[in-house]
Amino acid sequence: MEVHMIGATISHYRILERLRGGGMGVVYKAQDLKLDRHVALKFLPPDLTRDPEAKQRFIHEAKAASALQHDNICTIHDVDEAQDGQLFICMDFYDGETLKKKIERGPLPIDEAVGLAMQVARGLAKAHEAGMVHRDIKPANIMVTKDGEAKIVDFGLAKLAGQTKLTKTGSTLGTVAYMSPEQARGEEVDHRSDIWSLGAVLYEIVTGKAPFAGDYEQPIVYCILSDDPEPITSLRSNAPMELERIVRKALRRDRNDRYQHVDEMVVDLQDLKDETTRMMHGDAIQGQRGITSKESLWIAIAVVAVLVAAGVLILAPRPARLNENAHFRLLQVPFSSVMYPSLSRDGNWVAFPAQDNKGTYDVYWVHASGGEPRRLTNDSANMVELADISPDGSQIVYDRHSAAGVDVAGVPSVGGLSWRIVQAGQGPKWREDPGEYALWSRVFHIPDEELWRTHERRRERLVAFARTRLRSQLEARGAPPSEVEQAQRRFSTLRR
Repeated sequence: MEVHMIGATISHYRILERLRGGGMGVVYKAQDLKLDRHVALKFLPPDLTRDPEAKQRFIHEAKAASALQHDNICTIHDVDEAQDGQLFICMDFYDGETLKKKIERGPLPIDEAVGLAMQVARGLAKAHEAGMVHRDIKPANIMVTKDGEAKIVDFGLAKLAGQTKLTKTGSTLGTVAYMSPEQARGEEVDHRSDIWSLGAVLYEIVTGKAPFAGDYEQPIVYCILSDDPEPITSLRSNAPMELERIVRKALRRDRNDRYQHVDEMVVDLQDLKDETTRMMHGDAIQGQRGITSKESLWIAIAVVAVLVAAGVLILAPRPARLNENAHFRLLQVPFSSVMYPSLSRDGNWVAFPAQDNKGTYDVYWVHASGGEPRRLTNDSANMVELADISPDGSQIVYDRHSAAGVDVAGVPSVGGLSWRIVQAGQGPKWREDPGEYALWSRVFHIPDEELWRTHERRRERLVAFARTRLRSQLEARGAPPSEVEQAQRRFSTLRR
């Protein structure tokens, strides 16, 4: 049947060649005889639109998708029917290949992977602003042109497939592997489901393997709902730890713990891309690329001489930008996965979270010149993302993830019992204050921050003040006053 399509004229389009096919239809390159241009025609499976109501739903979705004008979204020009009643979509033709085809040749360079993910995220941000959720973000639905531009295709089709309850076959495994947990459970999805899928795509283009894989649908769904993917840094030693953090945040099972808006992910990816670009001109990246040891991971520790000498730590909601004049040296540690490290003010000691051979995380302490790391905690946490050394070097604060949630804890740098500082918090950073120490802790589920203080000679920790962005964010989105007040009360209750 498909062979006879080549050379045929349907409406005012002449079919030239078959481009690709899948569970959602077959795509052909065609000549638009009216405008004398190349276009792509996607013929939908008859099962999708056999029901008249389903056909009308699809036309409605196609109209909504055609209104999305963005550089990273495939432009839809028309929806029409062939003489046999089969629906097809006319869209832009792009000279390139799908991201799926591209990564079949192997993982992409880090900077290219981050750049493509940023483009896809920007396209999704445009769609989410218009109230549209893609529901099927995966490498096969992302075109990459020869100029390196990413184009999201198939907006609206996943929703149609769900409504028509298509029989799932082996061809749908590519979709299941990128489904969010709520989507895999058959629950209602929102824009955060697309954020999960983008995290899964970014994981794959960096490592060369999907985070959740299997030969059948049920094993894949089980992994999505129960298992954590292997750390990116254990599969690719030169992957930045910030990239690991971004992907892990996008792949949080609880949608409330993920990026709440995809533009937040764009900001983090842009910061990572800027940092990577700067470091490509230094010795650190060259050192990382030269790693050949299979027994250890080399991590770059930035010795920022000016900041250390002044005893100043810049507090920011994301990692500070590196000084262009910073000097780098490599510190060898015997772990396959290391998260955010911290350098003491005198430049002599490093605290870092790492994963042991049992797959659990703890905080370790090592001299900056090298040596055997000393384990400080015995939490055996599911994840520890960040450890930060106090100004005097006596204490370390860190965030520990467990089945019960995420909290902020502290431990002496000489070792000993750890203690909880705040429940439902993350991202602690020390800063300097006369006579006391202070740390930041992001309140879980709520987009606000709190400043917590602890006195030198006492361990009681009191909320000194909260810098809240909640009200302004809700008001900017046009939320009614009742919703703003309710959210503010919820924040105040959590803070107490």
